[in-house]
Amino acid sequence: MKTIYLLSGLGADKRIFDRLDLSGFEVHYIEWIKPLPDDTMKSYAQRLSTQIKSPNPILIGVSFGGMMATEIATQVAPEKVILISSARDSNAIPFYFRMLRYLPIHRWIPIHWMKKGNALQDWIFGITQNEDKELLRAILAATDPYFLRWAIHQIITWNNRSEPLPISQIHGDSDRLLPFRHADFTVADGGHLIVHTHAPIVSQWIREKIT
Repeated sequence: MKTIYLLSGLGADKRIFDRLDLSGFEVHYIEWIKPLPDDTMKSYAQRLSTQIKSPNPILIGVSFGGMMATEIATQVAPEKVILISSARDSNAIPFYFRMLRYLPIHRWIPIHWMKKGNALQDWIFGITQNEDKELLRAILAATDPYFLRWAIHQIITWNNRSEPLPISQIHGDSDRLLPFRHADFTVADGGHLIVHTHAPIVSQWIREKIT
């Protein structure tokens, strides 16, 4: 039986994967840990990789979790890396995020605003159903503020270039948070949370890639 390790999005938890059908696989969830003051993406990924006990695992990451999966992949020799609504290297990070390296207003944005759900966030994440909105609000409310601010800074300053890794990528063509640039498979009318809103399509595509 193949082993899958799942990495959720920015500060999110395993609830984001609730609708995926990964039956027939051994599934583990990588838990976010508190970043050290001097942690980079690479050093943090190294510490996360200690949770992986299986040889040649399949790594599946959503959004920030996908970026972290590419960093972990350089250390654990995975069979496959699946990116959902994510970026395989820093070249795929939108220019307006990269601009914050030089104008770091993200350091002063109140964390409580980012943790509190609102209509703007619903639009950015591309969700319209009340059930999806409630899940997003619950995830944001449970997010550790220290981790959230650290992770945002890491995305903005990420300096990773494409590694020769076995990566496959699925992305929504209406993703407003990480706009679509290229992917192996595109979900029509899919926003940033296709792992939840379009779970049957994502599940089927994953199965085709790893079986």
